Order: sequence, then structure tokens, then C-alpha cells
Amino acid sequence: MTKTEPTWLQKMSGYTVYALLRLLSLLPYGVKLWLGEKIGIMLHFFKVRRKVVEANIRMCYPNWTELERRRLVKQNYIYTAQGALETIHAWWCNIDDILANVQVEGLDIFQKAQNEDRGVLLMSGHFTIFDMMLPIASQYSHKPTSYVYRANDNPIINQMIEEGRAGRFQLKNFDKKQIKSFMRFIRQNGVGWYGCDQDFKQYVDLFVPFFGVLAGCISMPTNVGKISKCPVVFYSCARIGYKKYLVRFDDLGMFGDDPQSDAVAWNAALERAVRRHPAQYLWMHKRFKTRPEGEPKIY
Repeated sequence: MTKTEPTWLQKMSGYTVYALLRLLSLLPYGVKLWLGEKIGIMLHFFKVRRKVVEANIRMCYPNWTELERRRLVKQNYIYTAQGALETIHAWWCNIDDILANVQVEGLDIFQKAQNEDRGVLLMSGHFTIFDMMLPIASQYSHKPTSYVYRANDNPIINQMIEEGRAGRFQLKNFDKKQIKSFMRFIRQNGVGWYGCDQDFKQYVDLFVPFFGVLAGCISMPTNVGKISKCPVVFYSCARIGYKKYLVRFDDLGMFGDDPQSDAVAWNAALERAVRRHPAQYLWMHKRFKTRPEGEPKIY
């Protein structure tokens, strides 16, 4: 991709954000979690995104009491703020002690997929631990590992994100517009992380149940699986204690024959992961923004 020259305003704002995050990264891990908790509690009083969080949780947990849902909203804000600080910890701090203390379920599934002498499509979702997921996943991959992301509009901030994620973990990044290159990477025996549980607006071409609510999805994972001829594994990760993370790998078989059934499979795996740790899913994005014809808007 051709990189555009940042404007003076982008440079000023980008370097300001970089300096602030670099400063925050110097805080000890425990202090980051403490600060994240306080920030999360404060932010959950603002209504900017809270209505989205509340609507998502109301749709997905209709049988919960109002008190239970309010508690989940507050917990989710805390985990989201903590996750933002976990991200910069993963970018710039030594996390060897964290990587050595990860609990893993289904590792044999991921290893078997890699041992088939072909690439692996690592389907996932957007959880509040954000970038801590990538280095944790990479330590279980004995192949080149990549991920798909949406590039930040500010070139300075985008460079910070890319370098933070690559760092010592050698993670290859592909912008969402570089799907063909992402497919080529997997075909060449690489592992590719792909979280497509967000609403892609005009690219939505099918609807499948997520917590019993029809959610707009794209058929791109099916295309990746069909062209790459690779096994598909679902990857989820959650924080379960101080410097303790739980990783799970689930076998999704092969994609490529039926986009609808493939989308049902990965959404079902995502839902199971969310139900295990409901406060650690990124409820702030508008998962149900695009509605089937005739269905009322949710937001």
C-alpha cells in the first residue's frame, strides 16, 4: 500500500498520543490494571458509547434482570479500559512472565492444524484484552504469523500500532484491503488471525444468529478458506487473574463450501467464548448495525 505523508496536524496529534502512551507504558502491570479500573468506572457514566453497550447486552441477554445487565455494562467498561493499558504493556514491556504463565485449552487442535503442512486460518473475535492476544497466539505458532486489521487514519498512530504489534514477535500485518495478500500468506504455509465480528456495512452479504439475534456477516472467511485450502481454528483469550490468561483453540474444520454454514460455525464458537467471559467481549462496537430487510434498527 502507498503510504501518505501525514499532515502537520496528524503529526502533532500522533506524536502527542505516542508520548502519552509511552509514558503510561512505564507503569507497572498492576498499576495499569488499577488505573484501568478507575478509568473504566469513570467512563461508564458517559453516554457516548454506553447506549451501544446497553443495547448489545440487552439483545444478547434478554432474560437477565436490569441489575445484572447494568453490572455487566460496568464490568465491560473496566475490562475495556484495562485492555487498552494491557495493549501498551504488550507493545513495549517485557511480557515473558505472562507468556510463561498462560493456561491453554485445545493446544493439540492448533498443533495438529499446523502439522498438516499448510497454512492455518485462525478465526477470532474482538475481546477487551486487545493486543495481548497476538503475542500470546504467536508463541504457540511455529509458522510465520499474521493478522488482518483496519489501518488507523493517522499515519503516525498507525505506524506506532504496527511496530508495537510486530516488535519482537515478528507479526506480519495486512490491512483489510489486502485480503489477497493475506490469502497468499496463508497459502505459503502461514498462520493468519482474522477477527471479522464487526459490522462491515455495505460488505455484509449474509446474516447468521449470534446470541439468537441475526447479525450481519461477510463471506470472506469462506473465500479465504476455499482459496487457501487450510484448516480453520477458532482462537479466544481471556484474562483470568493477575498476569494470568486463558487461551482456547477450537476446531472449525475446513471452510469453502457454504458461506452461510461457515459463518454459523465461527459465530457459534465466538458466542461460546463470550458466554464464558461475557465482560471481556468488545460490546462497544455495533454488532447488529446492519439489519435484515424489514427488521427494526437496534441502535
